[in-house]
Amino acid sequence: TPATTTVKVETPAETSPPTPAPHVEKHELFADWQQSAGIPVLCYHQIVTEEEYRARPTPYAVTNQQFDEQMALIAQEGYYTVTTRQFEEYLTGKTTLEFSTRRKPILITFDDGLNDFNRFARHTLERHNYKAVLFIYPTYIMAKKKRALTWEELRGIARAGHEIGSHALWHPNLSELNEKEQQYQFAESKKILEKNIPGISVDTLAYPFGVFTDASQRLLRATGYRLAFTTFRGNNLPGQNPLAARRYLILKSDSLPTFRDYLHSRSLPVQLHNLSEGAWLTGATDLKLNLPRNLDPKALQIKVSSIPQSYHYDASNGHLNVKLIPSTKRLSILEVVLKQGDVSYRADLLFNNYRASKK
Repeated sequence: TPATTTVKVETPAETSPPTPAPHVEKHELFADWQQSAGIPVLCYHQIVTEEEYRARPTPYAVTNQQFDEQMALIAQEGYYTVTTRQFEEYLTGKTTLEFSTRRKPILITFDDGLNDFNRFARHTLERHNYKAVLFIYPTYIMAKKKRALTWEELRGIARAGHEIGSHALWHPNLSELNEKEQQYQFAESKKILEKNIPGISVDTLAYPFGVFTDASQRLLRATGYRLAFTTFRGNNLPGQNPLAARRYLILKSDSLPTFRDYLHSRSLPVQLHNLSEGAWLTGATDLKLNLPRNLDPKALQIKVSSIPQSYHYDASNGHLNVKLIPSTKRLSILEVVLKQGDVSYRADLLFNNYRASKK
């Protein structure tokens, strides 16, 4: 069992106490979790030619050839794109979607607002009758950067049936902002996008850098958002938090077999009871979670930064108690893994750590 340590901390200004997670029993949403692979969400940033990549290499780019191959693969495997509304209602158990060997749902997203979408991605997507979601931070568009989409291009993209969401106002790390600053990021981004792209309703968001706080989710709801995306890998299952949806960040180094593995990966549905995801931790914390019932407790592995955490799982009701020892880094990612034979089911949960005082 890891030792409990006491850390002297300083509290960021205007940060509220951790927000308790709503106590909601939703085991009925877990009923078919092993039978469904869930919905994968793909996250792209840059799409460039091979020559452009060699001139300016970055891990967050994929080449147009890679993108074409990836879209051809998901089309071959029967994936069809869903809207964010369908995605949210699937997570909350309000609707069912078609899952079969020939047809499976997927969501394809693009962050930031680069004109790579029009240069390369849009034609390929529309050839397969796929729609995408573009998460935009308006200051990038307003600055008229060389590689940025224009407002007119975004209006055309929306008219073509692709969705527009927010990526905050100027792509900040939300864990470094107080609540008033976060509220401004969410509200202003929504306001500017809806003003410049008439007819859209901005109610989805991708967290910049995939980072958020427990206040982020409360503020998003208050500002009219219903769905938000992280960059944690894993497919999305009914019963998961709609404001912490999982995405696969697609990188230049991802081979086609690796890309296929993302699509076929298995995820574990998890619900927090006593804290919300993104909560601030000051030291060792007792977490209460829900997992599916009747799992083998010995098949669970629970870690933070590769360090095992002590836990107790009650198979009769699915309750999981974890003694979480925060990492020494800014973030603690709780990894919950269930191993059944050759198959691993995984869920990651994010928490923020108060930084030790430098005084």
